[in-house]
Amino acid sequence: MAITYKGGNRLVGLSTDFEKLNDIATTADGTLQNGTTYIETDTGKEHILNYGSWAEINKPSGGVAELLDDYSQIRPKRFWYWFSGSALTTNYVWTITNVAGTGTVAMSDSIDGGLSITTASANNNNTVISFGDKRHFNYVDSVCIGVVQKVATSSKIWCGFRNSGLVDNFDAPNWTSLYGDGVDGTYKSLTTGRGGTDYSTATTSAVANDTAWTLFKIETASANNKLSINGVLRISKTDDLNNAQKMQPIFHVKALTTGGKEGRIRYLEAYNTT
Repeated sequence: MAITYKGGNRLVGLSTDFEKLNDIATTADGTLQNGTTYIETDTGKEHILNYGSWAEINKPSGGVAELLDDYSQIRPKRFWYWFSGSALTTNYVWTITNVAGTGTVAMSDSIDGGLSITTASANNNNTVISFGDKRHFNYVDSVCIGVVQKVATSSKIWCGFRNSGLVDNFDAPNWTSLYGDGVDGTYKSLTTGRGGTDYSTATTSAVANDTAWTLFKIETASANNKLSINGVLRISKTDDLNNAQKMQPIFHVKALTTGGKEGRIRYLEAYNTT
C-alpha cells in the first residue's frame, strides 16, 4: 500500500502501488493535490502529479535511449550525439585532426547552429573530427545518420563512415562510405572505397549542392551502399564497397579557395544492424 505523509504531498510505495494510483488519482483535486510526488521504492523512479497526469521526473540523463524509453535490442549498439552546449566533447568522444592548416572548431553562436568547423585560410586547408581511430561500426550492416550544412559554397564536406588514414586526398586508397556536398562541384554524392589498391569514387545524386541543412542516411551492406537525402533514397551503389574494415564516424571540412571555409554538423547517429 502507498503511504501518504501528512502535509508533504509525498507518497512512497512499490511500482504496483503506483499502478493503483493511476486508477484512482487521475485528477489533481481531492486527496491528492497537484504537485504530489510518488517514489517507487523498488525501482527508484519518481513521479509528479501535473494537472491530472503522472510524469516521471528523474529519468536517467546519461543516454538518449533511456530518455526515449528505448529498451530494444538495438539500444546497446547505437550512438547519438547532439552538437550543442559550450564545447565539443573531446575528452572521451571526439578527436580533432587538422589535416592541413589549423582550423577553428567551436559550437556555433546561433540557434540550432550545431558545431562549426572553419578551415585555416589557405586553399586546400582541411579539418576533421572523428573517433580517433576507435572503430565500433561494421563495414557492412551499419547505418550513419546526420544533419550537416556546407556553409561556404567554395568548400567540401564529408560525413559518415571511414576506417582511418585521415588524409587530404579522398581519391587515395582508403575504406570509406561518406555523404558529400561540394565533392564534384555540382551534386551531392556518396563516396565509397575499399582500400588496398582500389581508389575511392564519388557517385553523384540528382540533388544539387547547396548551403542548406541536409539530413542524410548511409546504409552499408555486402551488396550495396545506400544514400538517402532528406528522407528520399537517392543512390544505391553496388561497386567499390568497403572490404572487411571496422569503421568510425567522421565529419570533414575542406577549403577550395583561400579564406577560411565553414561546415556545420548538428546531429550524428551511428549503429550496427547486426
